[in-house]
Amino acid sequence: MTKLVAQVSAEGASEWWSTFVVSGIKNADGSSLVAQQYLFLNFKSPAEVTQGSVNADPWLDAAVDVVNAPIAEKLYDVTLKIFLKAPRYAPGRAVTLHIGVGGDLRGEAAQQYFDSFVLSTDEEPDVGGTVKADVAACPDPALADVSPVVRFQYGTIVEDVSLTYGAVQDVTLPAGTYAVSAAPVATGGGTVSAPVVPSAASITVTAGQSVSLRVTFGRVVKHGALDVTVSQDLFDELGTETLAVDIVETATGAVLASFDSAVGHTTPVSGLPAQGSVEVRTRTIRLNNYEYTFEPLGFTLGTALIGVKIDWSSVERRKLDTTGYISQPVAVETDTPLPNTFLLRLARADADYAARLSLQNGTTAFPSLLEPGSYTAQVSDFIDNGVIYTVEAQPAEFDASAGTPLSVRIKRSANLVVPGFPGFLSFGACAQLTPTNQDDFAAARASAIFKYAGNDGAGDDNTYLDRDYATERTIQLARGIEAQVGGGHRVLPIMISYTCNLSLGDTKSILKSAERHKYAYANYILTLSLLRDAADADHPVAGAVIVNPDFLGACQQENLPVTGPIDGGTVPVRAPLQEAIAESVRRGRLPAALVIPDDITEDLRGYVRSVNWLTRAVAGGKVSLGWQSNLWGVGGSTWVYGDADVKAYAESTGEYALKAGVFDGDYGADFHAVDRYEADDLTLRSYWNSYCYGAPHEWPRFFDFVKWLSRRLKKPVMPWQYPASRLPDASDAVADPFDSQNWGTGGSYLFGQPEIGADADNINATVRNFRLPAHFPAPYTNEPVGKLFTRGPFDLGQPAYGDFPLRGIFSVQLGGGATTGIVRDIGRTGPWTGAKIAAYMDGPISLRTGN
Repeated sequence: MTKLVAQVSAEGASEWWSTFVVSGIKNADGSSLVAQQYLFLNFKSPAEVTQGSVNADPWLDAAVDVVNAPIAEKLYDVTLKIFLKAPRYAPGRAVTLHIGVGGDLRGEAAQQYFDSFVLSTDEEPDVGGTVKADVAACPDPALADVSPVVRFQYGTIVEDVSLTYGAVQDVTLPAGTYAVSAAPVATGGGTVSAPVVPSAASITVTAGQSVSLRVTFGRVVKHGALDVTVSQDLFDELGTETLAVDIVETATGAVLASFDSAVGHTTPVSGLPAQGSVEVRTRTIRLNNYEYTFEPLGFTLGTALIGVKIDWSSVERRKLDTTGYISQPVAVETDTPLPNTFLLRLARADADYAARLSLQNGTTAFPSLLEPGSYTAQVSDFIDNGVIYTVEAQPAEFDASAGTPLSVRIKRSANLVVPGFPGFLSFGACAQLTPTNQDDFAAARASAIFKYAGNDGAGDDNTYLDRDYATERTIQLARGIEAQVGGGHRVLPIMISYTCNLSLGDTKSILKSAERHKYAYANYILTLSLLRDAADADHPVAGAVIVNPDFLGACQQENLPVTGPIDGGTVPVRAPLQEAIAESVRRGRLPAALVIPDDITEDLRGYVRSVNWLTRAVAGGKVSLGWQSNLWGVGGSTWVYGDADVKAYAESTGEYALKAGVFDGDYGADFHAVDRYEADDLTLRSYWNSYCYGAPHEWPRFFDFVKWLSRRLKKPVMPWQYPASRLPDASDAVADPFDSQNWGTGGSYLFGQPEIGADADNINATVRNFRLPAHFPAPYTNEPVGKLFTRGPFDLGQPAYGDFPLRGIFSVQLGGGATTGIVRDIGRTGPWTGAKIAAYMDGPISLRTGN
């Protein structure tokens, strides 16, 4: 290997296109360049480099290999290998390379790219540098076995490096400027901890050079901690109950911590004093005419984690006097009798009653006698063998003295098992079809990928496509991910297909365009045929399609009738569909002409039915079908910031889809996708358009909308194009302005972000203090982003997806063409999202049980 030197500049630089000029290339000792096999270059670029944009002077007969690794928006790590076709290259004079890029190389900002170039011949040099991390001595003996970890982050490059106390350690990193952060060192339970303090918040690593970093420690903090377990042996009598537990300081009676716990659950309690005594007090429970009193459990605190067990040995059980109590009849009505039971709770201020009753039609007496008085009947929906059942008690408030039967109605709702998708709550994301996608999806163990079909991604409604490269490559990518993950893992390709693109506006004109329809129908047949032909024994359902995003929303917004004429004109369906079928037979995509059913009519409902029928006729059972509704279909989406009933908006949206015939008959769709708005919340594209959601209010209301939509449709639903970006915390390097970094709130809410937890002050101050626009909906008009998180209590310590199956959600598809999902191509938090999904996949939630 011979290292090379060169001068790097730019020519013809503009906002959209520039050319790197790498001139005077010669050996580092000043001698002329001689190469036997290839020239090697590594550098940073504001845009990807293509093979055709690399040229040499003098001319070089060579093949060019390019690898573009995204680091951040408008920042790529580019590796070029120029392979010689002749056995030796010795031009005898300096060589100049011209490398065109679709990015801006003007001004001082371009110098970072020029300085990044590393060149050599015939071998790849080390393009990284070294950080010499000088670590102070261990701050406390209790921390001796806990290694300090320092994070180096440069765009999507994240390196967590475990260091050694009292040593100088070499850390090799690719060249670049890294944000440096570190979490405290802490024992299990956090009983002893100390801040880790790097000497610099950012550090620049230069290829072939070293830079120093001192790592010291802040003041050691010591706490007591408990692990409080409610024993499983309480289950038979108290398994329906949530125990309320207080940690009380013995000397003062002060309550140091409070929490609720189910039977069989362990709750960690940290941050207690490191000395003194506490009592673990469980509040008295009155259930089914018995009183359960718990003896306080006393402990002396220290810096060792203490295990606490609440079991029968600390419980006194006393039967209450039931003289004068009465029997309460319960009338159960169900459309689907099951050989199981459901839980009915009758609650009042001073006592509860709970029992599991048969899921059969009929009237029975509640198992316990009730003290006369007013009660609240509490029931919960449940999942049985993959099917949701809704449970409603009427009246919810009743007087037991009246002797009137309490009515409980149980109805079958959505079947969560969708052909082609796994039997657990699954996650997937938008694919960019770049070289690093496979690694990203495989690392996350994603269960699906989605991509827009065709050339323009919107139906290509002005031409017949010869090939659908997007679908072909998406199928290939899915199979590649499966092979890389191994173990029988399956990845479903989902194609987003338009047969009528109403995202453009001009809804009525486009609906009435037979010319557009014939091309889009034919191109849809192409997509379906590719998915159909990919089916095999391991993939009996080879893919899924989501058809016509924004179609139902646009029609609902304009209140278009689903049957009959629209403004005096029909919706052309049969003739353009017949033309598309004939063209598809001619091109070999269909074996013979299909006969269009008579019930496909020339109106909006007939159009929906035509798409459903065509899907089944072309692909049979080898492709799953979903339609899509928008949050804004009811006329706008700013209602999410208010307090009006979410259920009404969801039912209106669902009602329109049902009237349009989305799920009718044998051709009906298998599932329904729900789209908020494809943008990361803390980007101009999102908040300027009034989409920026907080954890206490807006995200819960969005998922309530999804739940009630599923209930109205009685179908499984898929949040789609969900923005998976996270909030930055204090350790993140946040630019100002930060728009290009694609920060957001959706990923934090969905997957949990303990670094933020329940405290808005843990959000990076640059973002927290940023003011939303003056036109943003109330109550956040011209308010700082932090207000989104102070409207009510929240806790990002845990993921939000735990109850998704019970809400009718079977899968979540993340990201979009410009929105954070799993891949590293967009924003900076895709790898974070992928790691969250990979951790979830260690114990996914079953759709058959909801657990």
